[in-house]
Amino acid sequence: MIKNGLEVCSDCKDYPCSRFDSERIGYDSFVTHKKVFTNLDSIKGSGIDYFIDGQNNRMNILIDYLAKYDDGRSKSFFCISCTLLPLDKLYESSRFIDGLSHFFDIKEKNKQLKKKYAYSPSLFCTRILVLQSQHRADYTTS
Repeated sequence: MIKNGLEVCSDCKDYPCSRFDSERIGYDSFVTHKKVFTNLDSIKGSGIDYFIDGQNNRMNILIDYLAKYDDGRSKSFFCISCTLLPLDKLYESSRFIDGLSHFFDIKEKNKQLKKKYAYSPSLFCTRILVLQSQHRADYTTS
């Protein structure tokens, strides 16, 4: 939505204003808000069309992951990964999982992908979520 004649906050002369205080000091607990400055700076530097193209690429990779590799327990991991990983790492991870042997089943491919990318600094929160879901699964099966 265009407000004050600006399409995005990073177009404003006061960006980043007090509206972003919680994100700036790290109090915002919503994981996807971790990229608010990266996203707005990208829009400011490269333009909204370039940013939207990147977001569409993220969405297409996510759709591909969910269609081909969702084992019933990986949707959160894929969604957060496609949000937080830098686009070059996301392309790399997509090539990695696509290149895994056809002898691996979906669960093993997911395990290999998580092993390789869940420890990325961008995905530290994702790793915590994966561990929490594993703990919940262990608790419910005990």
